[in-house]
Amino acid sequence: MVSFPMNIRMMAKYYTRIKLDRMAELLDLAPKECEEFLCQLVVGGTIIARTDRLEGVVSFGTPPEHSARLNSWAASLHSLMALVNRTTHLINKEQMVHTHLLPGSMKALVPMDE
Repeated sequence: MVSFPMNIRMMAKYYTRIKLDRMAELLDLAPKECEEFLCQLVVGGTIIARTDRLEGVVSFGTPPEHSARLNSWAASLHSLMALVNRTTHLINKEQMVHTHLLPGSMKALVPMDE
């Protein structure tokens, strides 16, 4: 029979977040007992985890540093802006092509003096 601490260590290896109720269900324990085992392992330094008691969620592993999180956000924003710029360029290109291909289109856009 595998012990509860071993099972919790395996969960920490394969999960990043899990609901405490689900964790207790997988371990076949009461949620309170599951939380006690988890606290013992965290205090003992066996695993690294944080528990959000209000949400009932256990997060395994160390949280990312603020600078790493900001760098990731900045890279995502840069990628998004590149896509927006590319899309804008393609839309403008299509508008110019259609303006030059359709001879009557300029007459509709520019009022003629009579």
